[in-house]
Amino acid sequence: MSPILPCFQKAAAPGAATGLMDNAALMLLLAVAILIVLPWLNPFSPGPTAAVLPLLFAWSCAAGLLLLRAGTHPHRQRADWVRAMAGAWLVAAAVSAVIGLLQYFGASAWLGVWVNHTEVGLAYGNLRQRNQFASLMAIGLVALLWWAARPPRPGFWPHAGLIGLAALLGAGNAASSSRTGLLQLLLVVFLSLYW
Repeated sequence: MSPILPCFQKAAAPGAATGLMDNAALMLLLAVAILIVLPWLNPFSPGPTAAVLPLLFAWSCAAGLLLLRAGTHPHRQRADWVRAMAGAWLVAAAVSAVIGLLQYFGASAWLGVWVNHTEVGLAYGNLRQRNQFASLMAIGLVALLWWAARPPRPGFWPHAGLIGLAALLGAGNAASSSRTGLLQLLLVVFLSLYW
């Protein structure tokens, strides 16, 4: 069995051939991550009321998450669920930050219908509202801080990746030009220093 997601590698039990989770547990966590990421990246909002379809889609994904959680033992895979959720929010924020920066610099036309298009100088990802976009950047930053607080892996690249993601999320937040995003960023910095 090849490692698909190394962040879900478990310590091998004595006598076990591998420390990887079984395929069913891995697929469950992948479904959790997808159900968390998709509402943040959904580009479709047809009329007449543009907010209805994204809201129904987000509720459907939340219902899917509740059904997945109800189907598992409450104490089984708790740490794996937390890792999947933190990773999913980080992925959603990072992808949205890239989309937001493309929008800000007017380079999002090549993505077609998969990205909402804005005027140059505006950035809000596929959320269609800059304060919500800035809130996603703050959620992504908190998820990144959670990953950074995990036991460190040796080497330069894991630290460079964390710093690069933090810079990407900060640039996305700045491109949103949201005062809410600035307040949230200051709050995240203050609380991370306090704790």
